[in-house]
Parts: sequence; C-alpha cells; structure tokens
Amino acid sequence: IYDCPDKLYQPGYREVKKSKRGVTEPSSRKVFVTGLPFNARSKDVKMYFEKDMKCGKVSYCKLLIFEDTKRCKGNGFITFESDEGARNALKLDRTEFQLGGSDNKKDSKDKKEKKSLWLGVKKVRNRAR
Repeated sequence: IYDCPDKLYQPGYREVKKSKRGVTEPSSRKVFVTGLPFNARSKDVKMYFEKDMKCGKVSYCKLLIFEDTKRCKGNGFITFESDEGARNALKLDRTEFQLGGSDNKKDSKDKKEKKSLWLGVKKVRNRAR
C-alpha cells in the first residue's frame, strides 16, 4: 500500500555486523557489584554507596532480580555521576557488607549467627563476542 516506485530497497542497509552487535565501550562510571543480600533494595544499596561508604553520588542502581519471587539475586549494576566515585567503589572489593536494617527483633531472637557477606565490586567489561 505504501510502496513508492522510486524507492530503492537495500536489504540489510541499517543492520550492524553480527560480530559488532552489543559490543560497545562500557562507561567508566559503571561498576558490577556482587555479594548483596537477597533482601536488598535498590534504594538501600544506593544509600550504602552514597552515605555509608562515601563513594560519591549514584545516578542509577539496577539490581538483578528473580522473576518469580522479585527478590535480589545478589548482583547489580551501579552507575556513578563521576569517574572518581566508581574508582572509590572499586576499592571496596572484598570488604564486608553490612546493610543498615540488621538490628530488628527477628534477628536478635535468632540463635544462629548470620553469615557475613563479602562485597565484590568489578569494572564492567565488554560483552563477549
């Protein structure tokens, strides 16, 4: 219906080569974080890096979640507003992670000692080809 007789059709004109799909230089402000607790929320992790660890202003925090339970998988991506903030976060690799709300009544009644979580912070890399 909308074909124009003068239009030249070139298949694959706007496609990116298969070897180059998804391969871009990642931002130096983005870090990958592992070792987060399952009950972590995006705003809690954001506050942890901004206020508690004083890394710098976080512009975006994306936690990976399970589809069925909507709980955190323990991993996430954090984007800082400056390169210095990302460098400060990378220094936190292999440090003990303590989220703010661990002093509630349920934890004090629990006889077992909670396993400490170790934070892993890595630089985001390119996708594999």
